[in-house]
Amino acid sequence: MKFGSSDGKGGVHKGGRAPGSRNRLFAQVFEDVLSHWNEPIEGRNISKGMAALEVMRKERPSEYVKTVVSLLPKELLLSDSTTADLSDEQIDTLLATLRKEVLEHAAQPESVHGQRFFLVVVVR
Repeated sequence: MKFGSSDGKGGVHKGGRAPGSRNRLFAQVFEDVLSHWNEPIEGRNISKGMAALEVMRKERPSEYVKTVVSLLPKELLLSDSTTADLSDEQIDTLLATLRKEVLEHAAQPESVHGQRFFLVVVVR
């Protein structure tokens, strides 16, 4: 296909990677890694991926925690009908308690590689 030629779908292809090829490559690499991850270790009731995590946890615990934290969402929205039955005063008390706990935690010197985490509470 020449630069600037039609892609046959009404658009113009300007060269480079074919549309969708990156997604196909990613899917294949992910499938290969997942297959390797899930391979059992002979003589043990554990996968290669789980064994690698165990080694990392024991030999490099700070990297293990950093890896786990990097996989978690930065913001987590929890929906619960518990607050639906609370009065405004009870919700205010709950929010004050949560704020107090977050501030107490923030005052502690421990952190995970300098990252801060925020608790977002949405009351509907």
